[in-house]
Amino acid sequence: MNILAIDPGITGGYVFNNKDKLFVYKFTTMDEVELRILGNNIEKVYIEKVHSSPQMGVKSAFTFGDNFGAWNEFIRGSLVANKVLVPPQVWQKTYPHLQGIQGNPRKKMLKLLAEESHPDIKLTLATCDAILIHDYAQRIEDNKNG
Repeated sequence: MNILAIDPGITGGYVFNNKDKLFVYKFTTMDEVELRILGNNIEKVYIEKVHSSPQMGVKSAFTFGDNFGAWNEFIRGSLVANKVLVPPQVWQKTYPHLQGIQGNPRKKMLKLLAEESHPDIKLTLATCDAILIHDYAQRIEDNKNG
């Protein structure tokens, strides 16, 4: 199954597969996203269900919400019929290494986990969540179909 996984954060990324090949990108513009995934027969989208937090400034919270809204609008306007909103607590629960780790050390641990599962792919802090969401989505879909 071809899956698009999205970390819609301000510095997020997205990952999709076409057959067995993974494509990993840092978010830039929706036009660029559309050009990249066009023709890749995306069957399902897993997007991290995010919200702003009280620690965010007004501008950051607005941009964060704007990115999430842009992704949702893009998905709604595309031919992808199946969208799954997955809270970070749900997909991150599958990585017990993260228990009790917060902030920047947590983000670095997420990157390390992503690099361990995909040593052949160059990952950044911007794309590591998206690849782990994709891994989570792939496990969920494989369990449904297998």
